[in-house]
Formats: sequence, structure tokens, C-alpha cells
Amino acid sequence: MPFRLTALKIPVMKQRDNDNIKSGSKLCGNCGKYGGKTSSAGYTYKHAYCSLVYRKRFVINSLSKSGLKKDKIIIKEKNSENNEHLQTYFAKRLKKAAYLCCLIFAFIFFIHLFTSHFAISSINPEKSGGIADQSRIRQTIRKRIKIEPLEKNSGPFSIDNHQKNESGKNSPEKANKAPAKKHKAVNISRVWNAGRNISITFDGGADASSARQILDILKKNKIKTTFFLSGIFIDKYRDLTRRIVDDGHEVGNHTFTHPHLTTYGINRKQVLRPGVTFKRIRMELDKTARLFKEVTGREMSPLWRAPYGEINGAILRWAALSGYQHIAWTYNRKTRKSMDSLDWVSDRRSPFYHSAEEIKKRLTSFIDDDNSANGGIVLMHLGTERKEDVVHEKLDEIINSFVAKGYDFVPVSQLIKLKNQI
Repeated sequence: MPFRLTALKIPVMKQRDNDNIKSGSKLCGNCGKYGGKTSSAGYTYKHAYCSLVYRKRFVINSLSKSGLKKDKIIIKEKNSENNEHLQTYFAKRLKKAAYLCCLIFAFIFFIHLFTSHFAISSINPEKSGGIADQSRIRQTIRKRIKIEPLEKNSGPFSIDNHQKNESGKNSPEKANKAPAKKHKAVNISRVWNAGRNISITFDGGADASSARQILDILKKNKIKTTFFLSGIFIDKYRDLTRRIVDDGHEVGNHTFTHPHLTTYGINRKQVLRPGVTFKRIRMELDKTARLFKEVTGREMSPLWRAPYGEINGAILRWAALSGYQHIAWTYNRKTRKSMDSLDWVSDRRSPFYHSAEEIKKRLTSFIDDDNSANGGIVLMHLGTERKEDVVHEKLDEIINSFVAKGYDFVPVSQLIKLKNQI
């Protein structure tokens, strides 16, 4: 017996059919709207928004009520029609969703244009259509950036004065161009094959609270080593700088203003800070070297150390183009031991704080490992904010510990030369 949809007694469908006859076409009782087509019992039903789950249940239950045998083939055919209805349903819904997304996007776009007009007006509150004050816009934007550009120092050795002096020699475009000669960018943290030799270096940024005591201890032990001094330190402590030179120590470059060069202190990434360019690096190094020669009458060693150890590939290349090799400090990746004394940490609550005795053990622990101190470079500082438990009080014991194991203390430049001699 052929299956006919009209033979099924469904009050809802009959009521819909009786109320919506249009030229032999009827609305589907389950849809109520026009869409995909299917024929049954001579009528054309227009389907849309059919639910696949509901239609499956409709076919099976209708067959049961009519007393017909459940024919799997018929059910499969009907379900196939239902799939077409479902596709039509999703297509229409997707089209409506696309229209809605376009409307929302257009609304957001016009709101953005509207608000941007007032945002620009707040930065440059001038008459409508006037020319924006570019310098005021840049200053306002910089205030909104967490990482501020390098501040220009004032005084006779300021960056501004240096730029004024150089402006007559080279144009800004030429000043930003690197010299044609190529140099090799290096970062020396340890000199391999240097034998049982070590260099204990001292940084002078802006403080010299421990400098005289350190120089006395070095002189007592007849040690010559390397100091990295900033231009601010040299200008502030001229007599102390002369004593360092007179005592026979080597002096490397520590930039002029001791600035942060990367964002490492903020996000642990060596990304250039705004304002750090080749021109800026060259000025920082050149000004310090000129001031050092003015104060001491000597040439500065072509070695430098970046403030806070903040470097990346670009900074190393720029410094190399200015004729400087970067000197870091020794770090053993296997044992995770560092020759950074951390003497600059004065806050006892800091996880990096170590007592003077702990720092002594931290440095002398390299002696215990087989040849791990050979060619090592130690980092210490000429100034400290500590009021007690000052690290330089243990310097004599640190030196004696290395000497007792057969180590000699030499300047960094000599340490580098020993590499090719041993």
C-alpha cells in the first residue's frame, strides 16, 4: 500500500492546510513558512525551518498510528527529505546571521569614527580643521606608554649639546648611517683556554660608596683589574677616576647616562626601548671616552659593559661599529651558577638578596668545580645602598680563596690575549 501523507490523521496539519490554500500550494503544518518543496497527495507543501529530530519522530509515529508496517525504506526517504529541509533552515539562518554581523560591524565602525574624532580633539584641542601640533601629540602618546623613552640628560655633556655640536658636521640622515667598515659583534662572558686566570671587574654607575676601600684591597693584594665607568661617574668622581688609572687598572666604557637599553626589567624580553638607536649608542660611548681622556689624559679601553646587562643583537652590532667589544660575566649553564655577585641588591626581602658571606661562597664555589673558574669574569660594583653587611668587606677573603687554588687576577684585555697564548 503506497504511503500517503494525507492518509495520516494529524489535526495540526489539516488545520494549517485548510487555512492556507493558495493555488494548489499549501504551507507545511510543521513549518508555517515557505521554503524547500516536497509533494504529497497532489499537494505542494513548502517547507522551511523544519526540525530534523521532530520530522523523524513525526514519520515514525504517524506510521504507527495509521497501522502501517514500518517500512525502513520509506522512513529513510522521508528522512532524506528532512535533511533537505534542515539544510534550507540553516542556510536561511546563516544568511540572517551574516546580515546581522554586517550591521553590527558597521555600527561599531561608525562608533569608532565618531569617538576617534573626539579622541584626536582631546590630544590637540584646536579649532576644527586646524593643523595638529605634532610635538604635543607625541608627548601625550608617550605618557600613555608604559615604557618611556630614554630621558635626555642636561648639563655640559648632555645628549642635546652633543647633537648640537655634531649637527654642523653631519646631517641627521648621515649620522644614523653606520660606518662602511664591518666589525664583529661579540659578547664575552668567559675566556676559554685562558688557564687558571680570572678577572674581577667593577662597575661604576653613579655611586662610589665602596670604591676607595675596594681600591685599597686591590692595591694591598697587588691586583690589576678592569673597571667599567659611566660618564656620570667620571664627571662626578674625577679624583677617584684618576686614582683608578694611576693604580694601573684598566677602564672600560659603561655608557654616559647609564640608561636602560631594553625592556628586560619590565617584561623579561631584550626588546629595544624607544629612543635606543645606533646614533644613541654611539653618542653614549663616544662622550664617555672623550670625557675620560679629558679627565685622565689616557685612552679608554675598547671594552664596554651595558648597564644592567641589557643587550641584544642590534646593540652589540652598534657597539662593535663604534669599536667596542661587550664584556658580560660568567654563567655556568650546567650548574646554573653565576659570577654576578649580586652585591647591588640591598633589600633583604628580595629573593636575590645574599649576605656578604653567602656572596663569598657563591663566587668561590666555582673553585670546587673542576676548572669551572678558568677564564672567569666576576661582576661587582663600586657602590652599594647597604648600611651593613657590605660585600667589599669580604673581598680580601674572596681574593685569597682563589689565589690559594693557584689563580691569578688579570684585566679583561689581558685575559683575552691569554686565550691565544696558552
